[in-house]
Amino acid sequence: MIDKCISISEKINDLSLKEAFIYTWIIPHLDDWGRITGSPRKIKALVFPMKKEICTKDIEKAFEKFREMGLFLWEEVDGIMVLQQPFREFSMHQTISEKKRAKSKYPEIPKNSQEMPRKSCLKIREDKISKDKIREDNKIFLSEFSNENYGRLVFLLRDLILQNNPKAKITNSQLKNWYKEVQLMVERDNRTLEEIEFVITKSQNDSFWKGNILSMGKLREKFDQLWIKFKNENIGFKGRKLSKADEAFIKQLREEG
Repeated sequence: MIDKCISISEKINDLSLKEAFIYTWIIPHLDDWGRITGSPRKIKALVFPMKKEICTKDIEKAFEKFREMGLFLWEEVDGIMVLQQPFREFSMHQTISEKKRAKSKYPEIPKNSQEMPRKSCLKIREDKISKDKIREDNKIFLSEFSNENYGRLVFLLRDLILQNNPKAKITNSQLKNWYKEVQLMVERDNRTLEEIEFVITKSQNDSFWKGNILSMGKLREKFDQLWIKFKNENIGFKGRKLSKADEAFIKQLREEG
């Protein structure tokens, strides 16, 4: 449980209202070692699915502030973005028996780690696919298909699959087919972009479905089942508009081309 002293913490009271809101809502989702995914997209889906006022850019800015103030560590470890509360901070505001701690599924961030994480939605292991290769593939893909929003959803599923399994084989031909599946979901099945993004993110963070949803075609096939499951877990979810950060990222890819 969260300790009451969090209300009189000088550090936390130096945060803005939005930053403090993000901070306190994340805490109950931390595992027994004070860790959680460091992906702003996943945090949005997991912690704030019903809060349209909180976008991925707000979360990313808050993460930077938390790290600057020593409230959280935020780094990429073994190809996984991790948000980790320093043990002193974690133990100060939470009470949990060390004997009851379950094994964390997130790697520990080294105490001396100071490297700034990449501010990109593409969190793929660099020893598997280099940043230049990612940008090259994305520029080719965006130039071939006119709807950038459909392309962004294709990238999202690809990147989350590779984050879960860096050895996964995903070809450009598959990406083209995924684009067509997104187009069908929107134009024939009447799914919204926000609904598709929500289901992609949730499915790739689910222990069962992340091993079964390995293509956009499978996502489309199981969409109703997935939507009912995840919507019931997040009652009141009404979808999210595309963030300005997403729009700026895709615009940057085009300009670099």
